[in-house]
Amino acid sequence: MIERDERAALIYIMGQSNAHAHGQMLPEEEKITEPLKNVWTLKRDPNQSYDMDHAVWTGFTSEGYNLGETQDHTASIACYLAKMWQ
Repeated sequence: MIERDERAALIYIMGQSNAHAHGQMLPEEEKITEPLKNVWTLKRDPNQSYDMDHAVWTGFTSEGYNLGETQDHTASIACYLAKMWQ
């Protein structure tokens, strides 16, 4: 039995254009370098695999979060939503 409300909002972003922002880099002051406490993501390493047995969630940063792209700190919808949610 759950004694407290443990529901969470989930935003799923897919598609390369939305995920990497066509290479538009975030200004230095907008980069998220410290993991956010209330926004979680699947980092490339250790989650980029076809045969992983479990997902590893970490606090969101604007580096290493895109499983299908190697560009980091891009002006993507994920970065802006993460900042707004936090």
